[in-house]
Amino acid sequence: MSGLNGTDVVQGIKRTRPDVAVVMMSSTMVRGPAGHPHLSEALAFLKKPFYPNDVDAVLKCYFGVSESQ
Repeated sequence: MSGLNGTDVVQGIKRTRPDVAVVMMSSTMVRGPAGHPHLSEALAFLKKPFYPNDVDAVLKCYFGVSESQ
């Protein structure tokens, strides 16, 4: 993303669509907003590599979605 970082993108999305839930994904855990989704308005943060179980955990935690649904 030339000239933008993930935090900028999340904040732009939330400005225009505050109802949209955003999950950030990154290959590095960094200090600052990208390492703290609550500071960037992201719902959650997944560090790459992540696996189906990691996605399932986010869906269950935030949306109550389970495998049987």
